[in-house]
This record gives sequence, C-alpha cells and structure tokens, in this order.
Amino acid sequence: EIRRLIRVGFCAVLCMCVLVAPAVWLTRHQTVAWMNVPAEFVRGAQRILPSLSVILILSGLNEVLAAAITASQRVGLANVLQSLGLVLNNVIVIATLRRGWGLSSLIAGQIVGFCVTLLTLYVTFSIIYGSLLPIPVRPTRKDIRVMSPYLGLLLIGSVSIVLRDQTDKLILARLKDAAWVGYYGIAARLASPI
Repeated sequence: EIRRLIRVGFCAVLCMCVLVAPAVWLTRHQTVAWMNVPAEFVRGAQRILPSLSVILILSGLNEVLAAAITASQRVGLANVLQSLGLVLNNVIVIATLRRGWGLSSLIAGQIVGFCVTLLTLYVTFSIIYGSLLPIPVRPTRKDIRVMSPYLGLLLIGSVSIVLRDQTDKLILARLKDAAWVGYYGIAARLASPI
C-alpha cells in the first residue's frame, strides 16, 4: 500500500507540473518585470524562470519519498539525504557562478541537487520497502475522500511556507538589486542544513 501511495504522490506531482508549467511559461515576462530584475538580467531570468519552476515542482517527488522514509521512523536519515542535495545545489551554484555561468548557475545547482536527492531517497526507499516501480498511479475515489481534508490543510501550509520563504526575496528584489537576493538566498540555504 505504501508503494501504491508513493505512485499516487508521483501522479499528483506530475499533474501539478503539467498544470503550472504552461502558466509560468506564459507569464514569465510579466513575472520578471514585476520582480524588478535589472535590465542586464531580464532575458536570462525570463529564460530560466520556467525551468526553475518545473524543477521545483518536480522536487515534490523527493518530498513524497522522504515522507515514506520518515514514516518508517527514519526522520533523521530523510533529513540528511535532503540536506545533502541542498548542499550540493549550493556548491554547484557557487562553482558555476565562479566560472561565469551567471543565472544558468541556478538551473545547474537545482538539477544536481534534485537528481542526487531523488536518487538517494529512491535507493533508501527501495532498501526499506522493496523495489518501487516509479510509474504514476491515479488516486482512487476512496483515496480522494480520505485525503481531501488533509490535502486542504497541506495546501494552506504549503502556501504559508511559500509566502514566508519567498516573500522576503521578492521584497528584496523590488527594493534592492539582484545581488542582495542572491546573498540572502545563499545565506538562507546554508543556514538550513546547519
């Protein structure tokens, strides 16, 4: 049942990606303009915004696997694996920035962090619960009925986390320059694993 529910979670993440990605693509120009991105970074920001959004949504796959690992009384292990991905993300961003990649460094870091986290969580899940066929499965009516109250509360919690985590970056972007947002983002991410 846990393996089936993980596949239901995968389905939810992929459906979210299909719904949100086109909206982000269509509104990328307005979003970048609203964030007050400096003129020299506008084209790059418009180019990477859809990709970053898709990677962040797909990170829900990692959250689904981490939830199952946590349910097996291995909270610390799930946290360490997710922190490893976060640290690698930051290391790649810093290394590629030093090589002059500019905003593309964000995509490189996100991809490496996402892939390493997904791989380590998948292997850990398979060790605990047995092999997992990572093919999405639609939720049943019973799943929807049982999970609906939880999903409502989860949605409220997710929105509040996004507002708490991202609002300060948006305010910094509107009031200062992009460098301040970068400094803040790196500091916040490095503080998280610590």
